[in-house]
Amino acid sequence: MIEPKKFSSSEMVIGSLATLTVDGSCAILDWLIIGIFVSPIIRSGVTLGFWMWFKNKGDKNSKKASSQIAKYSANLIPSIPTTLSVFLVSAILHNRRVSRGVK
Repeated sequence: MIEPKKFSSSEMVIGSLATLTVDGSCAILDWLIIGIFVSPIIRSGVTLGFWMWFKNKGDKNSKKASSQIAKYSANLIPSIPTTLSVFLVSAILHNRRVSRGVK
């Protein structure tokens, strides 16, 4: 069993910059009209990537169906940095659970 580990500040900065880059690219694609079809697919791939990162950190709450539905449905909102906000909220909640000792 994997012990839950907190996200360090450098991991949060790297994750934020990566998701902000993807959100910026998707916003440009949305502005070019083709992003309406392409952006949800790109954002879903990024969401899957950081879900696996959370799983690697030992977060059991990221596996819940309600959490997954909320994260993936947020990817459908165009021109808003939803991937960044979902990553930051998930990382902060994970760190709080780990510091409280909740597994």
